[in-house]
Amino acid sequence: MIDGDYFANCAAIGLSPQIAKTVPHGVKKLFGRVGYLAWATLQFAKFHPFELIVGQGDTAKRMMATEVRISNGRFHGGTELVEEARLDSGEIIVQVVAGKGKRSLVRNWAAGFFRLDSRRVDTVTFHGQSLRIETNPPLPISIDGEVLAKTPVMAKIAAGVIEVMAPVER
Repeated sequence: MIDGDYFANCAAIGLSPQIAKTVPHGVKKLFGRVGYLAWATLQFAKFHPFELIVGQGDTAKRMMATEVRISNGRFHGGTELVEEARLDSGEIIVQVVAGKGKRSLVRNWAAGFFRLDSRRVDTVTFHGQSLRIETNPPLPISIDGEVLAKTPVMAKIAAGVIEVMAPVER
């Protein structure tokens, strides 16, 4: 749960919600994936890393980030990126692609897509039943693909609220 919004899989802070929030209505319908990709490229050019604060008070951790994945599930954008997240773990996972430049984000996306071990090089992970997340400047958050919140927020587990059907892991 992020503030008052429940989610099943993943929320994101960074480029994804910026694209979702600003894409002109009908671009994907009129121009297909090419139009959406062109818009995403334009937004990437405008995108800047941001300051992230996870936690509160003296124990809060501060870092520069290019993307934040608030996860209950392992997949983000159709790619398995947050491997340690489990729907039934009782923990929220906050995975941060840390860095002062956009290159770390591109490197992380490519490594995640190709399942390379280097996908963990630029990431920092936080675990907990609830975590306060703040950014400077305040940024939009996409929750399961829809822009529904803005930082600062409290991300927490709402155990047993959403029932899901998933394959049995072996």
